[in-house]
Amino acid sequence: HRSEPMKHRLAICDIIKDERSYLAEWIAYHLLMGATLFRIYDTGSTDGSLKFLRSLGRFIPIELIPWSPPTPRHEWQTAAYLHAAAALSGRAEYVAFIDPDEFIVTEGHRPIADVLDAFGPTFKALASNQRVFGSGGQTHRRPGLVTERFTTRCDLDHDEGHWTKIIARPEAIESVTSAHSVALKDGAHVVMADGAPFHSIGDHPGHADRVARGPIWHHHYMLKSLEEFRQKQKRGALSDSATFTRLTDDYFFCRDEIANAVTDTTLARRCGTLRIATYIIENMYAHGTASVLPGPAGY
Repeated sequence: HRSEPMKHRLAICDIIKDERSYLAEWIAYHLLMGATLFRIYDTGSTDGSLKFLRSLGRFIPIELIPWSPPTPRHEWQTAAYLHAAAALSGRAEYVAFIDPDEFIVTEGHRPIADVLDAFGPTFKALASNQRVFGSGGQTHRRPGLVTERFTTRCDLDHDEGHWTKIIARPEAIESVTSAHSVALKDGAHVVMADGAPFHSIGDHPGHADRVARGPIWHHHYMLKSLEEFRQKQKRGALSDSATFTRLTDDYFFCRDEIANAVTDTTLARRCGTLRIATYIIENMYAHGTASVLPGPAGY
């Protein structure tokens, strides 16, 4: 029981580098889905992301944290998530730990926090299954939103769908065990979208033993067009080292072979409102003036 309401209903936590051309849509979408705070850790952007977020932060609750902790780079993401959990405890009811190419989806496009409330008063954290979208045969970037340009994905039960991202009550988090998983205090269980406990399989703590059916999941536009993936390769990944490169050509082409199996227009067919909201956000940045955005009820 809380004597006073939290300041923020839903915070979104992200770690970025050079994502300027995608941020407006990603922020607009999650505002429409009920996000009330964005806590963004930047690892050295040089593409205008910092200027954009600082300017937008005058009108939208954005906390921008330059991030280069004195730990190995492959630990920066989990360190950021744990740092965010501590900072948001007592301030936000829920926090979602996602990337800028991930969009949380709910049945009926209900506000995310409302869906989480329905898990009941003992709910602490959700492991959301991903749905991985492919290039759709697009070799070059086309005009339009990410969520309208890419409409083909893996089969629902493909192994890619077993990977998860976490949405949790920040004060319940004991540790962040990977970019996909957490351990909770007092032995509490992370649940999946069907309400049953999460169990990992294999060596990775964020690889679920199943794809749960339920009212919430997330779209992962990890590939986009080949041209956009080439740009992603240039940025690199936090897990890269002198002996390991994550974003190889095989990473793209092997996944793209299986990521265009099913047509899914869940978000594309609702892109009209999102297009307007994205335009408004870009206009706020361009002109430095506040504008009224559509609320969650309008999406």
